[in-house]
Amino acid sequence: MGKLHAHIESEHGLVACKDQCCGQGFQTEEMMIAHAKAAHPQLVCPHCDYLTISKGHVTKHIIDRHYNLCSKDQYAKYWCDACGRPFQNLLAHYACHHPDELSKQPPEVRAKYFCEICGKYYKDLGLHRKTIHARKTACPIDGCPTSTGDFGFLKRHLVACHKFSQEKAEEMMYPLRQARSAETGRVINRGLRRKAPPLPAPPTEPPAGLGV
Repeated sequence: MGKLHAHIESEHGLVACKDQCCGQGFQTEEMMIAHAKAAHPQLVCPHCDYLTISKGHVTKHIIDRHYNLCSKDQYAKYWCDACGRPFQNLLAHYACHHPDELSKQPPEVRAKYFCEICGKYYKDLGLHRKTIHARKTACPIDGCPTSTGDFGFLKRHLVACHKFSQEKAEEMMYPLRQARSAETGRVINRGLRRKAPPLPAPPTEPPAGLGV
């Protein structure tokens, strides 16, 4: 949300037009959509009332939600001949479902999806390396066999499988992140510092033997 959009909604109590440069506000969502269809049709899905801030978002929406209404002529660079429909990330789709098609791509393109250790293509090579080949950290719960190289997965595991709150899971993750930081030499980022467990509160009573 841009500053102009936020100003119109917070200061004037109106529904701001999705176009970041428009500057108009409306009493209702329906009025704003009607305006956008007339003045900014590139921001509105032609098949439904979906409205967004960029033409690229509209394209992604149509491919995801209205792929049965798409034609190859319109979406040639997204089109999978084998499936007869478009995909937002065609190369990632090839990596997952049609590796032979990805093998036809230039070496620099194939390298973004190919794991030399496994000899296979993966739609998210970074995630694959992190979860399968990276140094793994064991779940801090005694007796739990789970281990992974993905701290995000480990935190979700603590919440979903061991029923900890988000805050408690992050508190348990912090020393594990610190240990990894010490091993790799990477500085813990600001976000992790903000999530660090709070320091103990100072004692309310003076030490024995000291006057007040």
